[in-house]
Order: sequence, then structure tokens, then C-alpha cells
Amino acid sequence: MVTNKKLVVYCLIAVIIGAATIVPLGLFLMTQLDKEPQFNINVTYAYVDNYWDNDTAKIQRNYGLVYAVTFDVTARHYLQQFPYNIFPYADAVSEYYTIELISEKGSIGNLSYSVDQYSLSGRIRGVTIGPVNTTIFHYIPRQSVGTSGYNNGTYFGHIAGPPQNLDASLGKPDSITLTVRREGWLVVKNSATTVYLAEPKIIVQVELQRFGDGFIYNKLFTAEQLLKINPVMPQYEVIKGHA
Repeated sequence: MVTNKKLVVYCLIAVIIGAATIVPLGLFLMTQLDKEPQFNINVTYAYVDNYWDNDTAKIQRNYGLVYAVTFDVTARHYLQQFPYNIFPYADAVSEYYTIELISEKGSIGNLSYSVDQYSLSGRIRGVTIGPVNTTIFHYIPRQSVGTSGYNNGTYFGHIAGPPQNLDASLGKPDSITLTVRREGWLVVKNSATTVYLAEPKIIVQVELQRFGDGFIYNKLFTAEQLLKINPVMPQYEVIKGHA
């Protein structure tokens, strides 16, 4: 009986020591993860239509859109499971990107994209990420900003926009390159928001190829599928493919 009591005491001591070790480790990891980018991002599709000819009838048929970009984004730290729901890493995180289209004649224009993630506790308490001060992150026209939704830590985002966002004065390009730069991210904890600025380096770069009247980068559709879709409006096919 004495032996059993000692065993219980030793077990309790082990649990206390373990908890005392895990708590500081968890807090340290939380602080370190704040300083890291919150998402991995890839471009899976991009199309720039013949905006430089100002084909009004075609632009109207496309609801005023002349470009489209689709993103595949994964959260680096899934907020609902960090670690084992013992230490909620954050109530919410948000990350911001600048997308630039460049031709051999110069920059065609900048677009932007953002992505959010909310922890379970943050959702229960109704935490939201408010408007970002445009003096912190580069201001992009409203119609060029896209935000993907929450879906188990994986996001399929899409942005599209009008010819006004692109410089037509350069004339028809021979080639187009798309680059993505991370501007920074926000971490929301206990109603406090911390802003982190990223290094201004290219994290994604893709080359668009000639396709019809425009230029395309495509990792989403087969050649047969491309013939059946409007290349400037691929989001419906993307949604169906990930439904």
C-alpha cells in the first residue's frame, strides 16, 4: 500500500514537472511564431487579357474584368490545433501581399491580396480583423483586393479587376511576369493587434505565356478545360473543383 501511495505521489510530481516545462515552452513558441510569416502562398493561375486595346464590348461581356489571379494558400500554424489546443496561439492572424505585373517595357500595375485565419476561441468570442491602416501596408484600389475564407487551414483565393488598374500607355507587351511580395502580417491576441513588416523580397515569381488575346500562367486546368472556360473568369471552375 505504501508503495502504491509513493507511486501516486511520484506520478503527481512528474505531471507537475511536465506542466512546468510545457507552459514556458508553449509561451516561448507562441512568441517566436508571432515573428514568422503566417502563410505559405503559391500562384496557381493568372491571366491578363488584351487590356491595352481597350476592347469595350469584350470588357463589358467580362463584367469589366481584364485580369484574374488564383492563389493556393496554406496556414503555417493552424490556430485551432497549436499545440493540442492547450495554448491557443492567437485569436486571429492576417497576411498581406503585393502582386506586380511586369512587362519588358516596365511595370504594368500592382494588385493586392490578403488572407485571414481565426482560432476556434476567436470565432466563439467574435474576434474580427478590422481595416488595415493604409499607411502601414501599400494602398491598392478596393476592387483589386481579395481575401480568401477559412477552410481547415487551406485557402483557395481569387482576385480579378478592371483595366483601370493596369497601365495601358506602355502598349502591347511581348511578355508578362507576375511577382508576389509579402508586405507583412497581423497577429491578434486578447483584443491586442501586433503588426509585423516583412522583408521586401519576391517570394513567388511566374512567367505568363501567350494565350489567345492575352497571357496566361496555368497549373489548374487541362488544355481541354481551358477551351471551355472564360480565361478571365476561372473562379467558378476553381470553386467546383474544390467543392
